[in-house]
Amino acid sequence: MTSRTLRIVNEKGLHARASAKFVEVVEAHEARAKAGRGLIAGSMGPLGESYRPDLTPPVEVSAALYAEKARILAPHVDLILIETISSLGAPFAFTFTW
Repeated sequence: MTSRTLRIVNEKGLHARASAKFVEVVEAHEARAKAGRGLIAGSMGPLGESYRPDLTPPVEVSAALYAEKARILAPHVDLILIETISSLGAPFAFTFTW
């Protein structure tokens, strides 16, 4: 077994928000199992400032970051929603993610 030490970052309450999201994912899977049907959606928002396209990373950088987020979400959701797009380059980054 390989052991890793991870640094916990709690910037802007990140740890608490991530824990809450994990609980939501578990509850969604339990609800789907109980209902016997349904889809679970994940969501990917902007990288950084949502209303400042001048502060978003270029497509060459953001595509890799969105791909990483998609790889993390994919095993837990049936589809991924893209929201709060503020730059014309962001849709291209999402496209290159797949």
